[in-house]
Amino acid sequence: MKLTLNKIFNFNKYKNSYPYSVFKTYFLKEKTSVSDFFVFRLDDYETIFVAENTLSLLLAEKIKCKHILHFYSEEGNLINTHSKETEDFFTEIKFSKLITNGFEVGLFIHQIDYDQNIKHQYNDIFDSVSFQHRGYSGYRKLGKSAYSFVHGNFGSIYQDSFGKLETFAKQRKNFSYTPQMEIMPNRNYELYFANPTKRNLQITFLLSGKSSKTEFFRKIDIKPFGYKCINLKSNELEGVSNFSWVTKLPVGRALIFEHFQKGFDVFHS
Repeated sequence: MKLTLNKIFNFNKYKNSYPYSVFKTYFLKEKTSVSDFFVFRLDDYETIFVAENTLSLLLAEKIKCKHILHFYSEEGNLINTHSKETEDFFTEIKFSKLITNGFEVGLFIHQIDYDQNIKHQYNDIFDSVSFQHRGYSGYRKLGKSAYSFVHGNFGSIYQDSFGKLETFAKQRKNFSYTPQMEIMPNRNYELYFANPTKRNLQITFLLSGKSSKTEFFRKIDIKPFGYKCINLKSNELEGVSNFSWVTKLPVGRALIFEHFQKGFDVFHS
């Protein structure tokens, strides 16, 4: 009893920085896989996704599974679902407007499912292991040969057995984030912010000058399970050394595309 009370007391000190729902983390048993939030782009880009067969990786043997991708719009609405069956450890899925229902840009999550006989055979694993998908998305400009890869952003999202989108993510108090980078001259930036929670998410975006003075730039509101993109042109960034933002997400990273004359880079903040 004393140990339990100590755990509760210690957790209470840090709960405002805990990114997940306490109830779902410790008391809700979901027999499903959970996913990060990923961005797809089919505007001037191609996107591929490297999906992992979690059970095969755990057992080091090929087991047939179904990869399920759920796609969401900027407003957080489900726009399509696509599936692919394979027994490979990893499989690449190339996106097209056919599987995104015509949308050029949006979000997606990745889940896996197995036949009932597989679930029964490995019931102990399914009962004791949480299947979380961190996967990798690859982006390249149309007509180019090489992809730039980045892992999934924070999410902990899943579609439950009733087809309802659920999440472990929680908004807490305000947090300030500054990416470990320096704004380079003659470069443009796109920052994608996703909202993995059931509440509207507000983000205050700031620009920092070389004199370390920080100025307000823009405020955005993101609907539940939606996203927003902030575009920063090089002429807006003269005299700017970095940018930062304030959000109620304890893990409030952005997916950043940095554009330069001969190409682009993509990375997490």
